Amino acid sequence: MQGVLLLLLPVRLPRRPKPAKLLPERVNAERRVLFICGENAARSLMAEAIFHANPPAGWVADSAGTRPATHPNPRTERILHEIGLALPRHRLQELRPDQLPFAHVVVTMGCLDDASCPANLAAIRPRDWGLPDPAGLDDDGYRADRDSIRARAGALRAELGSRDSSRNSWGPASSWGSERGRWWRRWESGPPGFPSSQSRGSSP
Repeated sequence: MQGVLLLLLPVRLPRRPKPAKLLPERVNAERRVLFICGENAARSLMAEAIFHANPPAGWVADSAGTRPATHPNPRTERILHEIGLALPRHRLQELRPDQLPFAHVVVTMGCLDDASCPANLAAIRPRDWGLPDPAGLDDDGYRADRDSIRARAGALRAELGSRDSSRNSWGPASSWGSERGRWWRRWESGPPGFPSSQSRGSSP
């Protein structure tokens, strides 16, 4: 009886899938500031970058737009570079209701009326900085917006740092304000002027 030759071939085991990266609002940050404007292409991006240049201990910032553009306004990067800062690294983001409960402070850039902001953010009583959209301004106007954001972000950092040092408890972000919770539920079902998350398609 002839012998049988066995040929052993290496077997490649399937790779274990890498864990999914957490979205910015899911990162376990102690406290969070959320900057909101229309397109997330200029004002809110500058605010996020400027706040992150020297944030109070334990604070992080994020930004989003109610109707985000596809990419930043080209002048935003240039105007930030003039003061030694870079654009935030994330893509322009659409404001999602699940971002709000994770924010201890919500700041809008001048988007509180239904005409310019279909989300009707006045219902959640954010801080509003009332800045003009720099897209329609010349370079000097763009810089004036940036400088105003820089001054306001500096004052906000000082305020947050002062409240932390005085041991004034912020409490869990998700429990802040019944208005914000009600707004979130209305957003999900599609309040007037703002389509529901189901009709827009859920964000990943």
